[in-house]
Amino acid sequence: MNKLDKKLENFSGSILVARANKLVLYRSYGLKNIEENIENTNNTSYPIGSISKIFTALAIMKLHENGCLDINEPAKKYLQIEELDEDIKIRHLLNHSSGLKNFVLCRKTFNLYEDNRPEEIAQKISAMKRNFKAGERLAYNNTGYLMLALIVEKVSKSSFEAYIEENIFLKLDMKDSSFLSRKRLDIAKGYKNNRARKPFHPSSFWGCGDIISTTGDLNKLIVAINSGKIISRNLVEDMQKIQAKNIILKYGYGFMLENRSGQKSIGHSGSIPNSYGSKLSYYPNRDLVIIVLSNNIKSINRFIAGPMAIPYIEKYLYRLYS
Repeated sequence: MNKLDKKLENFSGSILVARANKLVLYRSYGLKNIEENIENTNNTSYPIGSISKIFTALAIMKLHENGCLDINEPAKKYLQIEELDEDIKIRHLLNHSSGLKNFVLCRKTFNLYEDNRPEEIAQKISAMKRNFKAGERLAYNNTGYLMLALIVEKVSKSSFEAYIEENIFLKLDMKDSSFLSRKRLDIAKGYKNNRARKPFHPSSFWGCGDIISTTGDLNKLIVAINSGKIISRNLVEDMQKIQAKNIILKYGYGFMLENRSGQKSIGHSGSIPNSYGSKLSYYPNRDLVIIVLSNNIKSINRFIAGPMAIPYIEKYLYRLYS
C-alpha cells in the first residue's frame, strides 16, 4: 500500500486530479452499497450537493448572455411573487446577498423529508421577514438558488432539469449526470459511519443541490467553463470574482473563492446531510483540478472527523500534486 492509499484507506468515494487537462489521479475507494458489497468505481454517480449551484448559476448567466434576462433586474419581475421585495435583484440571489431566509433552516415550516413544491417554498419565504436588506452582506442561502431555478423555467419555458440537460449535460457529453428526482441504478448509497441514512426528499434540494454526477463529468464541466464553451470568458470572469463576502466566505456567482498557500482556488463544496460530501476546486495558477466525491460521512483517521474529511483530503491532494 502506497502513502496515498494508506491516507485514504477509510475513505469511501471517488477522486479525480487533473493538471493541464491531463489526469494524474482517477481512483475510487470503498463501497457504493455496503449491504450488497458493491464497490465504488469511476462511473459511480454521487449526489454533489451544493456544487449543483454552479449549474444553476451557469443557466442564469447563459440566459443573461442571450438577452433573455438581466441579472441586474428585480427577481420579482420573473417570479411574480407579490410579497417578494423589489430591491432583490437576480444578482443578489446569485451571490447570497438577498437577505431572504434559508428555507432549509426553517424546519418548522418545511419538512425536508416530504415533497415541497418550489413555488410554495418561494412564496412562503418571500412572506417572511428578511434578515437584512439586499446587498448588505453575504449569508449563504439555498432559497436564492431555488428561486433562480424558477426563473430559468419562467424565461426558458422549459423545466429546469430539461434546460440543464440540453445546455450542459448533452452539450458536454456528461452521460453520468442527472438529478435526484430521476432514479438511477448506479448512484452510490449514502451512509454515515457505515449506517444507511433516511434520504431527504429530492425537492429539498431543487435548484440548489439536486444534481448527481461523477468526478469525470465534473472535470468535463470545469474544462468547458474555462474554455468558454458554455458562456463567454468575460461572463466566466464575472462569475469567478468576488461579488459578496463575509469573514468566512468569498463568493462570486455560483462559485466559492478560496485561497490555499497563497494560491487562488475557484469551485464549490457540497453536502447532503448525514450521507454525502463533495468538493470541487480549480487552481488557475497551477492549472490544477481536484474533485472529491464521497458517499459515507466518517472519520478517515482518529484526528479527522467525518465532516472534515473532504476538505482534509482536498488539502492533502493539493500539496501532493501542486
